[in-house]
Parts: sequence; C-alpha cells; structure tokens
Amino acid sequence: MSKQGATAGSWNHEPMSPEREEIVYREEFTQAEMEQIRLGYIPEVMEEKWFIYMEGDWLYLHRSWTGLCVYMIRFKQKGGGFLVVEAWASRDAKKRNWISSEHDARELASIIHLLLLDEYVRFPRKSGDSDEEAALGMWSLVGKEMMRGEREE
Repeated sequence: MSKQGATAGSWNHEPMSPEREEIVYREEFTQAEMEQIRLGYIPEVMEEKWFIYMEGDWLYLHRSWTGLCVYMIRFKQKGGGFLVVEAWASRDAKKRNWISSEHDARELASIIHLLLLDEYVRFPRKSGDSDEEAALGMWSLVGKEMMRGEREE
C-alpha cells in the first residue's frame, strides 16, 4: 500500500450510489491522526482491498477492484482535533451486501484505524460466524492487512 497522498485521480473509482444511508459513526481524531488519514490508501497488490482518498472535508472509501464507493465521511475541525460529523454507507443492493448500520459503523472504524492509522483493531464479526467464516469475512474486508488486526470474539 502506498501512503504518498492519495487523490481522486490515483485509482479508478465511481461516485457513491444515490442509494445510501447516513450511519451513526462519530469519532474525534488528533491533528497527527488527521495528517495520516489525509494521506489515504492506494492499493499496490490485488490483496489490498481499498482505495481511500480525501477531498476537502470528505474522506471517500472505495473497494479497489470495483471502484464502488462504500463509505463517505465528513470531518469538521474542533479545537485542536477533527470530529466526524457525517458518515454515509452505500445501500445499492445490486453491488453490495450489508448487515446493519451498526455493523457499517464498526467496519468503517476498523478500516480507518487499521489501514490509515496503522493500528491493531478488533474486526466486526457477524453473530454466529464460525472462526472460518470470520476469517473469510476479514479477508474479504481488508485482504492481507487482516494479518495486522485482531479478530473480535
């Protein structure tokens, strides 16, 4: 993955579908964390599943293979930090399966912390998933980067 400053022109992508839902995801980031987030994420190999870039106050998270915009979040500066004030998830049923808004919020936080902030995370796990199903779900979500994270029990 490349941390050289992703832009909209760094990778093929499409705008978010009009079929979307605002989700409850609120988090505050420090100035240093925001600098890392602004760098985005450009995949370099097939096993890197996301293309992420920031434009203005908006962070866009796209699946790297399809270009599908899955999440969009807007930040607002608050004191010395940055607060997520708006978050959207695609609801285009033809292109994306989804579980719940709560799951989307946990998934979005996991992606940001693992891929952009280089932190170990606990991945959201669907209720009732076996260990094998959870591992496949993590691979589908973040590919080889799952090796840096911890599975949520």
